[in-house]
Amino acid sequence: MERPDFHQCQSCPCRHGCIQTPECESLVRRFLDGDQAAGDDLATRFQPRLSAFLRRKFRAQNPERCDDAIQETWLSVFGIGKNGRSRLVDWLTRADRGPFCLWLIVVVTRKMIDLIRGQRRPAESLHNGDM
Repeated sequence: MERPDFHQCQSCPCRHGCIQTPECESLVRRFLDGDQAAGDDLATRFQPRLSAFLRRKFRAQNPERCDDAIQETWLSVFGIGKNGRSRLVDWLTRADRGPFCLWLIVVVTRKMIDLIRGQRRPAESLHNGDM
């Protein structure tokens, strides 16, 4: 696979340079048209960036939790949202759409926060027959 064209996005917190938005848009459109390889390409290109970002941003968290947040991100991004549409369609149709990498960073950050909050919730007591 040849190296993608990178540029430095001023607002991108991943600090690794971003794959140009037109290239990402093309891959997203191909995936939505049924090209599974385009989705695999997006995941392969962005997996290392998401991992590096989460490990730097959430230093105190274990690597497994970071991997879980990334997995949840891909399930969310490639799946169907609450509105019945793909989240990728939502990204494509936004009038104020920013770079794909920045959108992914927002999604993975929210997934990580959800996982952290889920761990902190007190477990319900099952003692004495309580359910």
